[in-house]
Amino acid sequence: MVSAAGQTTLLFVTAGAGTADGQAILERDGIELEAGDQVHLVASAQLEVFLVGLPKLARTPAAVATHDLAAARREVRFGRA
Repeated sequence: MVSAAGQTTLLFVTAGAGTADGQAILERDGIELEAGDQVHLVASAQLEVFLVGLPKLARTPAAVATHDLAAARREVRFGRA
């Protein structure tokens, strides 16, 4: 059982095969877990997984404004404005 305690966690299958919550996974598959999520991994032979916990970033007014500006730029670039 792998859990993402208080942060987003990425799992990347680097070798082998198995299942994640009953769904088949193979080499180069990825799984994203949000904070509080869990996944049950079962190896069908050898299963090697690279796990990365992403840092939890503070949502300051400046960060929100920067994100909104970036979203607005994408909309203009793709002709959605």
